[in-house]
Amino acid sequence: MNKTKKTILAFLACVILVSISLYDNWKYRDRKKTGEQTVGLIESGLKNISWTYTVNGQTFTRRLSKSHYYFMEDGEKYMIYYDKNDPEQSSLSATEPVFDTTKFIRTSSLPIELEFEKGSHEVTFQFLVKNDTITRINRILFDSDITEKVNSYQVYYNADKPIISYIRLKKIRTHNTVYSK
Repeated sequence: MNKTKKTILAFLACVILVSISLYDNWKYRDRKKTGEQTVGLIESGLKNISWTYTVNGQTFTRRLSKSHYYFMEDGEKYMIYYDKNDPEQSSLSATEPVFDTTKFIRTSSLPIELEFEKGSHEVTFQFLVKNDTITRINRILFDSDITEKVNSYQVYYNADKPIISYIRLKKIRTHNTVYSK
């Protein structure tokens, strides 16, 4: 195969990959805007992540590459948006973990500095549990640009599995964690 054909094939492969990514992003936004929502349970494997959710008594499972959801842990719950006409078609909202605050312990993060533009960003934070430092990443959707000097924030963590934890950025307008009882 000559160099021109290889270049054309590489270009077409890139176009296809970008198209798939744009389509997935469009489907996610459409489901979030027009679809129904429920809570999904995360199962995190080495290469894949899956979420299981129930709609009208029927259970569905969706599996994807872990590359986009690498920070999620087994047993976490997140908001799922699904197509009401085809509930098997769903999207996981990585910025909307769902947990019962009465079953989590509240503590403070170690001081962190926040500097983000409006949009979805990964926030790395640390906190102490019995003298062990736990490092965690949450994806958070910021409603506006944010620059915060070094500060501590509330953290909720699961007593049985502290890595399952969520930072609460009070005083900062965000659209993230769903707190349930």
